[in-house]
Amino acid sequence: MPETGVDKFYERKEGVIGEYFSIDEIEQRILNADGASWAKRSITDEDVHYQLDTRHRNEAIRRNVKDPDKRKKLRELLYEKKIDELFSTIKGYINESANNEELKTEHENYKKLLNYYISNKDGLIPYKQRGLILPPPSGKSTGVTPSEDDIVYRNCGAMESNIFSLIGFRMKGRRMSWSIDGGNHLAKLLTRKVTGKLGEVLEDIAVSNKIPKKYVEETLDLPVDNPPISSAKMPERVGKGWNGFVKGTISSAMKWAKDLFKIKLFD
Repeated sequence: MPETGVDKFYERKEGVIGEYFSIDEIEQRILNADGASWAKRSITDEDVHYQLDTRHRNEAIRRNVKDPDKRKKLRELLYEKKIDELFSTIKGYINESANNEELKTEHENYKKLLNYYISNKDGLIPYKQRGLILPPPSGKSTGVTPSEDDIVYRNCGAMESNIFSLIGFRMKGRRMSWSIDGGNHLAKLLTRKVTGKLGEVLEDIAVSNKIPKKYVEETLDLPVDNPPISSAKMPERVGKGWNGFVKGTISSAMKWAKDLFKIKLFD
């Protein structure tokens, strides 16, 4: 059977985990995912506890339920961990909207929400609210305030923000598009950069004389979080009262817009 992209990802993920932890000594895992079937590939045994990412779980209600009172009701049931009653309530909404042409869209959305929640039933309650017996995180058992090196239990859900900040914005900004190989290469570079291992890669490339040493030094001097601003733009724009609306090119047919942005409301 040929190896799929999911299989490769799974093996690579396990390899990275093995670089930092003794896999044989891991007693429990928390898998936070958006409900995609490929992500559940990591549910290998009863020691893996699946949690539907709370952002996706809550967003599903906002996206599929139009009535604010019904939204509030469903959220309350979720927060109170009344999952069976949650399903019954959604089924009631489905029955209410059936055979009503004006509520056809709402009817279909209720069914989508119900199917999404049923397929992720085991992950609707956050892992911290399930009464799991978890080993005490380092620094907590003695009452000592954990240091940066200690392990602490955090809420899941930050992954979406991290992916956007570290990879998504760089790859999707300015309507960019990538080939599969190009996207994979850039994702690997960005990952290396964030984990502090980009220098190792560039040094190896420099040693092999594939790129000049000076380019390695220039790249490693770049700020990690924010891209540098062009020096040519600095004196003209930054701190000099630059107004893009006035300076920008506007067609002659919209001269009124350019004149509008010249008006000073406050001195």
